[in-house]
Amino acid sequence: MKLVDFVPPTPHPLWKLCPQMGITDVVVKVNPDLTGLADPWRFSTFTSSKP
Repeated sequence: MKLVDFVPPTPHPLWKLCPQMGITDVVVKVNPDLTGLADPWRFSTFTSSKP
């Protein structure tokens, strides 16, 4: 069994709590309106340091 949680796409306290609860996988909405980043299917989105 895998423990999974739905977490916000930007830094949030849940990011640190998940490993403490044994959660190893997460689901995130990467909608550009929520993250302020480019479209999630663009490689540059994942290499950007902008939160």
